[in-house]
Amino acid sequence: MATDRHYSWDNFAERYIQVIDDLFERRPVEESTFMHKTAYGKKLSNASLFVISDLDGTLVEGADTAGLPAFTQWIKQQEAKVVFGIASGRNRHITLEALQQYDLPQPDILICSAGSEIFYTDKFIPDKGWESHIDYQWKRKELQHALEQFPGIRLQENDAQWRFKLSYYVNNTFTDDDMADLYKFMDDHKLRARLLLTDNQFLDFLPFRASKGSAVRYLSYKWKIPLEKFITAGNGGNDRDMLNGKTKGIVVANHSPELADLRKNKSIYFTKAPTATGVLEGIHFHLGNAEEKK
Repeated sequence: MATDRHYSWDNFAERYIQVIDDLFERRPVEESTFMHKTAYGKKLSNASLFVISDLDGTLVEGADTAGLPAFTQWIKQQEAKVVFGIASGRNRHITLEALQQYDLPQPDILICSAGSEIFYTDKFIPDKGWESHIDYQWKRKELQHALEQFPGIRLQENDAQWRFKLSYYVNNTFTDDDMADLYKFMDDHKLRARLLLTDNQFLDFLPFRASKGSAVRYLSYKWKIPLEKFITAGNGGNDRDMLNGKTKGIVVANHSPELADLRKNKSIYFTKAPTATGVLEGIHFHLGNAEEKK
């Protein structure tokens, strides 16, 4: 089950908007102007809908790509007005491998490393404003050094590590009590981070301002597109805060049990079909509902 102590929607949203306001006041005008003058910038600014989907377990499941051709065709048909984004736990290099491996639509946005990186187009043009924002109080070296003293976890391979993500495996005996001890350990060492424990195997430390959901809200603010015009799709714990909030959420049929309680959120649609077929099912559901309300 994914665990995230630093998430309380009402308090977080209020603080987050203020932080973003401050970020944009500090950002040089030249960068913002340049971003909006690029071809992809114009598309993002003028889009009527953003579709942001998790990749592994949501659009595809290993070698199983059932439904992906139909989803890709729909995205291409809507290319003029729909922005397509991938939000993945993969880092940039492994995400690039996926773009080469699968017949995915050409992405306008790539949210990588569980929300700690934002890129534009398949050229991976970085969002420097996002990097500056999440770098606040992020002490990666100090955190890694301190965690050498914490039992029950071991560092993942180099490919899993990134500038804004520190990843570990946890022992199969790792419990909620161990997680509580880890939070206390971090408090004692005056270290701040967002923790994501997925499938009780993979433990990620991110800057406390970073997550898939935070990245989506940042994009909404930056490109001045209301969150209500975002459709987000996922299947696991690190998709949770991307699905919650004001976006229209999709949880595919092959989702992890940790998302079951989101059924009470009326803005989230649980599909009958798995993976890409389910994502397309959810898109049609939300768009159909939007038409009925007009």
